[in-house]
Amino acid sequence: MENWLMLTLVGKDRPGIVAKISQSLFDMQGNLGEASMTRLGGNFTIMLMVYVPESKTVVQKNLQQICDELDLFFHLDAIEA
Repeated sequence: MENWLMLTLVGKDRPGIVAKISQSLFDMQGNLGEASMTRLGGNFTIMLMVYVPESKTVVQKNLQQICDELDLFFHLDAIEA
């Protein structure tokens, strides 16, 4: 089974969120499946269906640093593509 994950991010809207998250996924050789992004009030929300060859634990560890830096909450679930 391929390693597809649903990544959900929520936080205050600011420049660079998409760039930093995308770069991190790219650095892990990840690919995007489907994406939904929207502003709600002053918040920015992202739902990404991503394929990453790394384990869920590695992905969480790599994203945690970026999310802490950008003050984002995130959730990661293993899913079927």
